[in-house]
Amino acid sequence: MSQALDHGMLNVPLAKRGNIDAQLDAYKRDQAAAASATRKAATVQHKSDKATAKVCLTLILDRPELLAAKAETMNVTVKDLREHLRGWSIWEPKKLMALADKWLG
Repeated sequence: MSQALDHGMLNVPLAKRGNIDAQLDAYKRDQAAAASATRKAATVQHKSDKATAKVCLTLILDRPELLAAKAETMNVTVKDLREHLRGWSIWEPKKLMALADKWLG
């Protein structure tokens, strides 16, 4: 798409260089398509991470003694810790997966 800078072309009037509007439109269209593909890939990855985080959350919640010990260490209630972990499983699944790996080994 991009052309090398031709110094001889710089002296040619814009009207005779080609349709700059069409070139800009094509560039914007390409950029929008690339951004859309990136967003779609991120969405698929996030959904996959959420599914994994849900399993990790279940493993953590199935161990109430671990939750109680960690809540005491963090100086929060078990209920607050449980709600915080549920929030991570939805919005920040990678954090929960890393925490589960650390806590559960």
